[in-house]
Amino acid sequence: MPDLARFTTFARKVGASVPDPEPPWCEDDWQAAFDERAAILEYDGGLPRREAERRARIEIDEKKKLAS
Repeated sequence: MPDLARFTTFARKVGASVPDPEPPWCEDDWQAAFDERAAILEYDGGLPRREAERRARIEIDEKKKLAS
């Protein structure tokens, strides 16, 4: 896997344009991720809605923790 930090440092040294990192997600972004994950678990995973939402909440809360 490429080392993004080393690449970014090198690119800046040689004057290449490097995009800024993606801004942090707002609450609407997290809600959209939750809604999508719950729908996938329900429709593709065959889970009842309550269980799909419960599992999606656990997954998204964990990702949210890692992102902060």
